[in-house]
Amino acid sequence: MSHAKHLVLFIVLAAIAVAALASVAQAASTGDWKRAMVKCNRKLDKPVRVHHRLNYRNSWGFAAKATAWRLSRRLSGTPTSTRLTAALKRKLRKYLPKRSWKLSASQVRKAQRGVPRASARWAPLVNKYWSRWLQKYKGRRLTAGELNRALWVIHYESSGRPRCVGPGPYYCRGLMQLLPGHGRGRYDLFNPRTNISLAGQLYCRRGWRPWAATAYRR
Repeated sequence: MSHAKHLVLFIVLAAIAVAALASVAQAASTGDWKRAMVKCNRKLDKPVRVHHRLNYRNSWGFAAKATAWRLSRRLSGTPTSTRLTAALKRKLRKYLPKRSWKLSASQVRKAQRGVPRASARWAPLVNKYWSRWLQKYKGRRLTAGELNRALWVIHYESSGRPRCVGPGPYYCRGLMQLLPGHGRGRYDLFNPRTNISLAGQLYCRRGWRPWAATAYRR
């Protein structure tokens, strides 16, 4: 009987010790994250205000959450230049305000007005991929006017036909008539998703210039 009591007591003490070690490790990692957060904040051109009660010993409390919220909003528009900043972005992502970068369904329907149906049906794909690239490279949303113009470009370039091939000598391909070189030998330009996504990246870099002949026709 005494042997069983000793065994139970040993198990309880071992569990307490493991919990204490885990809490110490968690505190250490939390302190490291706080130091990284403050260090990253100092590198910014316009640092945010660190909460006056922030320290490196306690748990992830109100002071740390308040500082993380301020820093996450500032970093949301800052390109990642170091691994530290990228890691902090992943750590602080849950503190970012929930925001949809895509246009709402009513805005998409508004942008489709007047566009022929064969081209207007590609609006959801343009909304999805162009919003993603504009958010990544420009830090802003896609507008209904840009979506409407992109649909008109699709209409004038290919009449909404994914397998469309332009005349020589360039033989542009797909919905938005991209040059074969834009596929980099790896991407199928006849795939509507690929074509629209690559066109979104091209738009972020060069605007409407690649479609200058059709982007302003109405």
